[in-house]
Amino acid sequence: MVCASQYYDRTLGWSGRREPVAIRVLPPVETAGLTVADIPQLMAQCRQQMEAAIADLEPTA
Repeated sequence: MVCASQYYDRTLGWSGRREPVAIRVLPPVETAGLTVADIPQLMAQCRQQMEAAIADLEPTA
Protein backbone atom coordinates (compact mmCIF):
# COMPACT_ATOMS: atom_id res chain seq x y z
CA MET A 1 0.00 0.00 0.00
CA VAL A 2 1.24 3.48 -0.79
CA CYS A 3 -0.20 6.89 -0.08
CA ALA A 4 0.30 10.34 -1.54
CA SER A 5 3.47 11.82 -0.11
CA GLN A 6 1.82 15.14 0.70
CA TYR A 7 -0.71 13.88 3.24
CA TYR A 8 0.90 15.13 6.46
CA ASP A 9 -0.43 18.70 6.16
CA ARG A 10 -3.94 17.37 5.51
CA THR A 11 -4.27 15.34 8.70
CA LEU A 12 -3.50 16.42 12.22
CA GLY A 13 -4.07 13.25 14.20
CA TRP A 14 -7.16 11.79 15.81
CA SER A 15 -8.33 15.03 17.39
CA GLY A 16 -7.26 17.45 14.67
CA ARG A 17 -8.25 18.23 11.12
CA ARG A 18 -9.14 15.23 8.97
CA GLU A 19 -9.23 15.18 5.20
CA PRO A 20 -9.24 12.32 2.72
CA VAL A 21 -5.84 10.88 1.87
CA ALA A 22 -5.35 9.08 -1.43
CA ILE A 23 -3.99 5.55 -1.11
CA ARG A 24 -3.45 2.69 -3.51
CA VAL A 25 -3.10 -0.98 -2.67
CA LEU A 26 -0.60 -2.57 -5.02
CA PRO A 27 -0.81 -6.14 -6.27
CA PRO A 28 0.78 -8.90 -4.19
CA VAL A 29 4.49 -9.52 -4.69
CA GLU A 30 5.20 -13.09 -5.73
CA THR A 31 8.18 -14.46 -3.84
CA ALA A 32 7.80 -18.21 -4.41
CA GLY A 33 11.07 -19.70 -5.55
CA LEU A 34 13.14 -16.62 -4.73
CA THR A 35 16.30 -16.79 -2.67
CA VAL A 36 18.34 -14.33 -0.63
CA ALA A 37 20.26 -13.56 -3.81
CA ASP A 38 17.03 -12.20 -5.35
CA ILE A 39 16.46 -9.61 -2.62
CA PRO A 40 18.21 -6.65 -4.31
CA GLN A 41 16.23 -7.08 -7.53
CA LEU A 42 13.00 -7.64 -5.61
CA MET A 43 13.60 -4.46 -3.60
CA ALA A 44 14.28 -2.47 -6.76
CA GLN A 45 11.16 -3.85 -8.44
CA CYS A 46 8.97 -3.01 -5.43
CA ARG A 47 10.45 0.47 -5.13
CA GLN A 48 9.82 1.16 -8.82
CA GLN A 49 6.18 0.07 -8.50
CA MET A 50 5.73 2.19 -5.38
CA GLU A 51 7.32 5.27 -6.97
CA ALA A 52 5.06 4.94 -10.03
CA ALA A 53 1.96 4.59 -7.84
CA ILE A 54 2.92 7.59 -5.69
CA ALA A 55 3.54 9.68 -8.81
CA ASP A 56 0.03 8.77 -10.03
CA LEU A 57 -1.45 9.83 -6.68
CA GLU A 58 0.31 13.19 -6.54
CA PRO A 59 -1.78 16.20 -7.56
CA THR A 60 -0.68 17.80 -10.80
CA ALA A 61 0.59 21.34 -10.55
